[in-house]
Amino acid sequence: MNTSPMPRKRKRDNSAPVPAKRTRRARSKRGILGNMPEMPLDILYMIFMYLVPMDMLNLARTAIVFRKFLMSSGSAPLWRTARLNIPDLPDCPSHLSEPQYANLAFDTHCHSCDKANVKTVFWALSVRYCPGCRKDRLVRCSKRLRYCSVGDTDLIAPVSEDASGSHHWHSQDNSLVDAEQHFNSLDDQGKEAQKLRVRKIMQWARECEVWNQNKASSRESELYELRQNRLQSTVAKLRDLGWAEELDRMHPYYGLIRNHPLIYQPRALTDRIWNNIRADVVELMASIQQRRVDAERHRVLKERCSNFQKVYKEWHAAQPDKRVLPRSIDLMRRPEVAALIMANNEVQISLESFRAFTHLFTRWATEWKVECDEKLRDLVRRSLVLTGGVPAGVDPLSLARVVFTCKKCKNESPSSKNVKVVPLYPTILTHDCLYEEVSECRARDALEQAAVAVSWTKSTFGNHTFWSCEPLEVDSWVARADAIVTAFGRDPMTVTRDEMDAAEDTRIYCRGCPLDSEYHRDVMTWRHALRHYAVHDSMNGAAPTGPLWARITDPHTLRVVRQKEVDFNKLLADEHEQFFIGSWYYCTHCQRGGLTPLGLFEHSEWAHGIDEPREQDFYRTPDSEMCLLRPTMLIHPSFREVMTDGLRQKIANGRATWFDFTASIP
Repeated sequence: MNTSPMPRKRKRDNSAPVPAKRTRRARSKRGILGNMPEMPLDILYMIFMYLVPMDMLNLARTAIVFRKFLMSSGSAPLWRTARLNIPDLPDCPSHLSEPQYANLAFDTHCHSCDKANVKTVFWALSVRYCPGCRKDRLVRCSKRLRYCSVGDTDLIAPVSEDASGSHHWHSQDNSLVDAEQHFNSLDDQGKEAQKLRVRKIMQWARECEVWNQNKASSRESELYELRQNRLQSTVAKLRDLGWAEELDRMHPYYGLIRNHPLIYQPRALTDRIWNNIRADVVELMASIQQRRVDAERHRVLKERCSNFQKVYKEWHAAQPDKRVLPRSIDLMRRPEVAALIMANNEVQISLESFRAFTHLFTRWATEWKVECDEKLRDLVRRSLVLTGGVPAGVDPLSLARVVFTCKKCKNESPSSKNVKVVPLYPTILTHDCLYEEVSECRARDALEQAAVAVSWTKSTFGNHTFWSCEPLEVDSWVARADAIVTAFGRDPMTVTRDEMDAAEDTRIYCRGCPLDSEYHRDVMTWRHALRHYAVHDSMNGAAPTGPLWARITDPHTLRVVRQKEVDFNKLLADEHEQFFIGSWYYCTHCQRGGLTPLGLFEHSEWAHGIDEPREQDFYRTPDSEMCLLRPTMLIHPSFREVMTDGLRQKIANGRATWFDFTASIP
């Protein structure tokens, strides 16, 4: 029940003006054509001589009196006159009446389901079907036409050929079997008459196809002309509004505006229409102008970033140690460099403008490293896996147990460069994954957008942004490092990397390792041991447990091992040595990285015309630091007679040596 209060009545105000009642306009009697059939025939003929077949069809469908009048045999001249008003339309065939021909050629409804706007006409079959009815009412035949003919030349029933020529259509109401039966029942004179009839229908159908195509082409040309006139009228209006300079940049095609929905219409641009669309079109021109200005600004900034990159690459190529150097994109954010890059477009900034900074690159690289170090320290301090934390007064980045891992390399299988063990600090600062791959559209400002646009490198497989330590984490590898340090007899809480590198009195090996045998053993430094964990990880269960470390302290064995380490480290220290297989090489002349030794030769010759790359032409990526490490292999002398080619190659490369290790290594 509605409990809301009743509305209060208002007192009538007789002084207020009473609105005038709108009088209903009586329907005009103009346009009522019911008496048109009673008009004199000469007047009707004068009217009909200006009609086209579709007008006749519409008129015949208006009223019964019109239908009776226009469908009578006496109206045939009227239909013929209407047909002649259509240029180049083929004559009405003998198998169709004039109204049937008009309905086939001009009415776009399906002859089966009455669906509107059906474009496909099967002229030879005198039907117009939509795609759905086509499947039900026609039979698709993929045979060649000669197989549906008599004597390879004459058809016995009309068929509608597909434009592709791959098939044709038979009428389901008059199938090929029925046509053959009917044809065979005729005498010779009847057969010739049937073949002549079919030939005429097929010839008429081809003429209709040509006419239909020409009509469509003519209509398309007409629509194009209307759209073109509307475009030119719009351009003239915009020039009057002061957009001449912007329009001249689009001349002569005006491609940036011609396809806009308000302009790309086959309608004349009247003053009323222009007043309705003017605000939207002006807004469109303003957005086009802004995009052009932004694009020109982006082009200038890209050119300046590219010039700075060239100058930095020259300096970078001359540095003997490239392990901890920023990329050019990192220095583009420096205020001095950014000020030049972001200067007005009218200011001329050349290569020489950036070469003035060359003497500052060393200091800037040091400052960049200090900034990155602080971010890594904060990452270590926030780690939850460093049990016991970091002792007071100790730089966390110096500890041997602090081993960074890369979330991207760990999640990709395999990673882009197969970096199973990322470099230790400080080389980790230049790990590829710390430069996130991004597109220009994700840039936060114009400087970053231009810097990203010129930052493409093969090693990162795309454009990248500034340095970030977000992919790094301190995880379970800390426990692995602790196990190694403990095996060396040191305290994991306090020992540093430098102290572990200087440990000459101890080496370790992996007990029960599947890679060892009774004839050879891998002897490792602590760095070798870290990499050995990755080897176990890649065995896919072949090793039931992780490495079990055992210590080697025998002086004679250590002396032999250290000598082989010295030999191998000399090879490893030369970043221009091409002994190592893998995609570890960078070109100093461009941004190309991730090159194998063979790929380096091919790239140098193809891209730079250098037949044989020299030291100044390439360097080895810092990401290879841990991946290229190899332990010293001791091979028992008793294995000389049955040694494999693989072990023989390791001896030749300086990685392995003959040594009777049975006394020092169980």
